[in-house]
Amino acid sequence: MCDVKPKRSLRSGMKGSYEMREVLEGTADEEPIIEGLLCEGETMNIVASPKVGKSWLALQLAYSLALGRDWVGYRCARKKVLYFDNELREKTLAMRMKLVEEAMGITPDDVGLDLMVRALRGDLWDIHEVLDDCEQWVHEEEVSVIVIDALYRALPEGCEENSNTDMREVYNRIDR
Repeated sequence: MCDVKPKRSLRSGMKGSYEMREVLEGTADEEPIIEGLLCEGETMNIVASPKVGKSWLALQLAYSLALGRDWVGYRCARKKVLYFDNELREKTLAMRMKLVEEAMGITPDDVGLDLMVRALRGDLWDIHEVLDDCEQWVHEEEVSVIVIDALYRALPEGCEENSNTDMREVYNRIDR
């Protein structure tokens, strides 16, 4: 859910300390990107067992955001999306994109420049390179949503996906 902005602080010297009723009565400080799931500045993960369709779901999410359409029953705001794919080769990704477009009843013209794609298979970047590139896209192309499929392929050398310490560092970098 979106962060809540309370009306006043319970203790002026204690950042983030509020009475529960103030939090419940507060208003969201950002418009939702995916209503009920994600607001601007937040990070969302799609986590499931291998080969169950996470990449298909992420691609459909990118299209839904670029079009401002519902995604699995959740209303999406129309946003400019940058989709990083570091698992599929360009031809395979293009085939998947065509299948998703057919399933959604859309054409590339419907999306226009609101969905930008970076296929990195064969030229993998670590998360620092990906995020540095994202900053440029955000500033130059006004991209407001970034989808990375799949994060594990962008982990820096020596970073363990199952290490809380390593993943904390990755998410701290993402949050910047």
